[in-house]
Amino acid sequence: MPILIGGAGEKVTLRLVAEHAQAWHAFGSTETYLAKSAILAEHCAKVGTDPDAIERVWGALDGIEKYADGLAAAGVGEITIGVGGGPNGYDLGPLRELLQWRDRHNAA
Repeated sequence: MPILIGGAGEKVTLRLVAEHAQAWHAFGSTETYLAKSAILAEHCAKVGTDPDAIERVWGALDGIEKYADGLAAAGVGEITIGVGGGPNGYDLGPLRELLQWRDRHNAA
């Protein structure tokens, strides 16, 4: 069964991902992803893990659709989005935008 470890702590969490995980999930911009991914690759080199064998799952606290192209180009295989509700129901606008991006991306 694959193990997904979430987090972006540079000293411990990313080392644990390199040692044990088949997937890694964290949040942030494309720039954050690239920086954390480079650190993960360093940990992988130290423990003999192929960093390309670790599935990349990424989300953003807001506006994931503005990072989606860069994340896909950088090797992220899955994008997550939170859908929160409030007293007036759910705001599905960000989800709709991400789905539209996905459909354009997959058609290309």
